[in-house]
Amino acid sequence: MFLTDSVQAANDSEQVVLILCGHNGVKMAIGALKCLLHFADRPYQCAIHDDGSLTDDDKTLFKKHIVNIQIIDRTEANLRVNDFLNENNLVELKKLRDSGFVFAPRLIDYFVYWNNKTILQLDSDILFHKKPTHSTEVFEEIKLKTGFKVTECFNAGLFTLKAQTEHMELFEKILRLNLPIAESFFLEQTMFAFLFNQIKSEPLDKLYDVIYRE
Repeated sequence: MFLTDSVQAANDSEQVVLILCGHNGVKMAIGALKCLLHFADRPYQCAIHDDGSLTDDDKTLFKKHIVNIQIIDRTEANLRVNDFLNENNLVELKKLRDSGFVFAPRLIDYFVYWNNKTILQLDSDILFHKKPTHSTEVFEEIKLKTGFKVTECFNAGLFTLKAQTEHMELFEKILRLNLPIAESFFLEQTMFAFLFNQIKSEPLDKLYDVIYRE
């Protein structure tokens, strides 16, 4: 990875690629972004949401390998996001974020920072071996649907979504139900599974399933 040249991210684009990252995942995240940008047919805006453990050296390394990458500092994010949650009376989401739940920024910060932007959520351990056509072209207009079911076989490792702060109202509503999932490590994935059932969505192609489930 470190023998490869730097790659160029866009200053702005229709879609922004987001990774929630900490110190231990920096090298993997750089690899994931380099693979994506290498095979993509155009540069994408890229941003790293700091989980609070990124060092100055980590941030310098990101900027060395991914030109124009944005680093969302956790201290700055705490101020901006907490102001938003307080102003909108999202009490349960505030409690969740304050609890230190590791994936809370995906459920909260992404929507505050990227409202009305199409986001591609990327786990740092995902690599691309060719152009990710399906994931980057599913930009259908989002419409709310009735029903309150969980999308089956959902994985939050890779998805694309037009971020809307109103989606956070669904997360808040779920948390207020005091369901057992509130104590689960898989809370973030479960919440997104609820969300994707509420909006118009479609699964990625089977080529993305590396264990080849039928």
